[in-house]
Amino acid sequence: MADKTVTKRAALDTLLLNEAASGKSPNEISAATGGAVSPERAAARIKELLASRADYLSVREQQALVMHDLQNAKALLWEKIDGWGKDGVEAFGPLIRLLKIIGDRVDALAKEGDDKAALITAAQARGFIKALEIVYDRLIERLSEQYPEVEQADVRQMVNKELPAAFEYVNKMAEDS
Repeated sequence: MADKTVTKRAALDTLLLNEAASGKSPNEISAATGGAVSPERAAARIKELLASRADYLSVREQQALVMHDLQNAKALLWEKIDGWGKDGVEAFGPLIRLLKIIGDRVDALAKEGDDKAALITAAQARGFIKALEIVYDRLIERLSEQYPEVEQADVRQMVNKELPAAFEYVNKMAEDS
């Protein structure tokens, strides 16, 4: 019984989101449910569903999902167009050109998103490297203060000697996760 309730709720939630995505008002969404959900409850539930997604998906992840959906829609449309034959292609030429323009834009946005993700990753890497430099300098400073009898150059040499083992450990941790 619980499985049927979950399935019905998932189907209702999907219907609510689809109707909202198509631009329908709460009254129209309520009508699409056959009145099973009041307009007020439909609006509240849609807000809950969208907020719950925002809680676990970053804006970038939400954008990636939209791009994924657009790529799938584009592929499905081209698959359908391929099945139309020569007469269908000629009859729907303007529509096909429009779909091509939209498809090219989707591809460009997807690439732009990938490029921006790479830039963000590069910026994060630069920040991480800067943080490591600061930690390294502070470590040398603290060790030099703690062991004043040891030359700072010797302290640096000791730390540098241990860095490859530390990086190897970090790389292994990254591979295991």
